[in-house]
Amino acid sequence: MSLIGLLMDRRQWGLKLLSGILGIIAGLVIIRHPLWSAILVPGTLIIVVGGLGLAYGLLEAIRAFAARRWSGVVLGGAVALLGLAFVMNPLVGIAALPWVFGFLALIGGAVSIAIAATERTAKKEAERYGTSLDDPLRPPSGAGSAGG
Repeated sequence: MSLIGLLMDRRQWGLKLLSGILGIIAGLVIIRHPLWSAILVPGTLIIVVGGLGLAYGLLEAIRAFAARRWSGVVLGGAVALLGLAFVMNPLVGIAALPWVFGFLALIGGAVSIAIAATERTAKKEAERYGTSLDDPLRPPSGAGSAGG
């Protein structure tokens, strides 16, 4: 992909060329040693996912703490601990990853439904009392249009 992208966009051509060459080498190694790749590719993926989870969790916890949203602090801390566990023991992470993604999807869906219900209730209350939750900087929907 990087080599094809190099033909379309010439900016940062050195990084794209290096990325493409490394991709070709990785592909050849995987084809040459398929049994090694069955262990190394998921293990590497778990380490990358763990590192990203650790960073995201810490940043989310800091952001939520600054906004005084304690649920975000707890969730960010949990994600950071999960990321740390994946980095510390990738083989356990490989076995646990489908379960973790499943539970995170269930929890994320439930939280999204709860937030949607809360926002709907707040919007109804605002309409009842004659206030608006819309962006005050956005002009009304009819403003600025050419009348006819």
